[in-house]
Amino acid sequence: MKKNPKRIGAVLLSMMVLASPFSVCAQEGALQNAAAGGENVARNEVFTTQAQMQQLMGTDDPSMWSVRYLPQVEQYYWNFSAPGEQDKREMSMNLVSNAYQNLEMFLDNGYLLDYNELAAYAADYLARKGEEDAYYQILTDCLKNPYLLNKPQAQVTDYTYNGRDYSAVFDPDYYYDNNPELQLTIGFNPPELLRHFVEKGIMEGRRGNAQFDMDAYIAAVDAQIAASMAGIQQPTIAKYSYSRANYYGKLLGHYDYSAIYAPEMPQNEENTIDW
Repeated sequence: MKKNPKRIGAVLLSMMVLASPFSVCAQEGALQNAAAGGENVARNEVFTTQAQMQQLMGTDDPSMWSVRYLPQVEQYYWNFSAPGEQDKREMSMNLVSNAYQNLEMFLDNGYLLDYNELAAYAADYLARKGEEDAYYQILTDCLKNPYLLNKPQAQVTDYTYNGRDYSAVFDPDYYYDNNPELQLTIGFNPPELLRHFVEKGIMEGRRGNAQFDMDAYIAAVDAQIAASMAGIQQPTIAKYSYSRANYYGKLLGHYDYSAIYAPEMPQNEENTIDW
């Protein structure tokens, strides 16, 4: 078996870390954080509130507000939220039932939903429906989202996180070489480096490999949106999302269920699945 010099170096580095009392404390802290199940994940904190909408639209009448001002992920959220609840970070299961095709996008953007609540909802839906249809598949896919609250530890390989393939945007050698502090806390452990990248590094703006430039991709996507909005007379924001994780989700196809679900999507209360 060929020996990987980085793995050997990581072992030697770990031995050096353990030799220092101060470093032992730091390492214990890192292990405690890891055991906490991602409590320190940096989430998006920028959401458009009702007060901001009132100011931007020049009126406190919600019927006069335009969701064109909002990034794509928030347009869905505002459309399907009950009046007076648009600026809450917690998602109701009624909202889930209306906008489930975009649920992963919501969760990647930082809207909060508990893993156990979503799992119970999916199980209840399956019991009522009696078959694993497209909606159920979407719900179970979303149980693998990195940013759910109280989620179990993800299954990670060198390039996959809960089955999602990040090989197009992540190289463990590059990530290791360009993040010296992770050489101390993680070492050359590709699955754990990928775990860090997905759960924290993306939100922190860390780059995953030498080839893919997320900043350039964001600029290109937003430029396309700006061009598509040219000539619209209503207030608009030419931005796909506030969250970097959403751009990764868009690039990697995390939100595309066209292959398993009909293009129709519930648009009003008559189509609401509300149990």
